[in-house]
Amino acid sequence: MTKLTHYEVHNRLCILSIDDDAVNLLVIEQLLAQEGWRVVSAQDGEEALEFLTEEDTWPDFIFLDYQMNVGDSGDEICRKLRNLFGPTPVPIVMCTAMGEGSEALRNCREAGATDFLLKPFERGKMLEKVHLHCPHKVAPRPSPPQAANIVKAQQQAPPKPSRPQEQEHAPEQRAAQGGPDKAQSVVLQFCTSIGLEYCGKVRASMLSPLPVHRSRMSCWHDILVTALGD
Repeated sequence: MTKLTHYEVHNRLCILSIDDDAVNLLVIEQLLAQEGWRVVSAQDGEEALEFLTEEDTWPDFIFLDYQMNVGDSGDEICRKLRNLFGPTPVPIVMCTAMGEGSEALRNCREAGATDFLLKPFERGKMLEKVHLHCPHKVAPRPSPPQAANIVKAQQQAPPKPSRPQEQEHAPEQRAAQGGPDKAQSVVLQFCTSIGLEYCGKVRASMLSPLPVHRSRMSCWHDILVTALGD
């Protein structure tokens, strides 16, 4: 199954913590979440594998307890994880209280463990392991240069001028301001005042022409325009 890592897709480091002790899981989450990383907890191998198959990405780093009292042992879980990840080199750090030279740790190495972390948990030691195996993922990736240039250009661009509000003014307001549309506005006001529909030629800048219904009142336009001056 081929997937990208969480960091490659979401630009944020994701750590999967597998331990059958709920207190240990809480400690790990509290210690690592302070860095802004995503921390996911699982209490056994089955729960971890279920999470991994449902996710659209692989985690970037795994803390795995060796002495699991529920389900598969730590080395067996490690072996299953390596088979699941395939060619993706996800670092798996085994957490244990055993010494470096123990046979159990050699078995974990053979199962695919990347490194070991001795208990009890210390924040400094845990961060050291993450930085060691994920040196380029501990901080969010910078934006690509091209994207950064686009954002910078958008920030520096002058604000767009607001659209003219001229079309929102009613012809009556235009008439009060004077100008070339004054005569047409007076005609419109007159026809409206006597309950008739204005049928003359109205400038396009004032309003859309109404359907033309020629009648005796259409002569009012010429009469009033002649009287007021065009």
